[in-house]
Amino acid sequence: MAAKGLLIAMCASAALLGCAHRFEHHHGHRGTSAPQALECKPGTKCEVWIGVSCGFSCAARVNFEVVVLPARSERTITWTLDKEAADAGFRFAPEAIVFDRKLFKCSVHDGGLLARCEKTESGFGAFKYTVRVDGPRAVPPLDPWVVSEF
Repeated sequence: MAAKGLLIAMCASAALLGCAHRFEHHHGHRGTSAPQALECKPGTKCEVWIGVSCGFSCAARVNFEVVVLPARSERTITWTLDKEAADAGFRFAPEAIVFDRKLFKCSVHDGGLLARCEKTESGFGAFKYTVRVDGPRAVPPLDPWVVSEF
């Protein structure tokens, strides 16, 4: 009986490591490492990729856990589901990106493969937001941050 439990634990660990490796390989970030920050400099596209890893349960992952909007930067942030998540049937929920404060106006596009938020009000500080993904399996919400310098 104990051997069976050990075998299940080893298989689950191997599956999770494989998922983490694939996400890191495709997006340059591993969900278990230190938070990565994306600074949205003026004139550059501000884009965050979302992946979904499933084993016994599913988890959403972002390639940047913190998005920094410096003064005079792009006011629009785009979130895109990676190909693997899209091919597996995952899509952004109708209210895919929800901020704690109403500084952003958000919408879903391209059949649920893309979400976009535009900063509509000024506000300096760090703002938690929630990412919601629907699909063939349940995915708990993810709560990364945006830091606004304007």
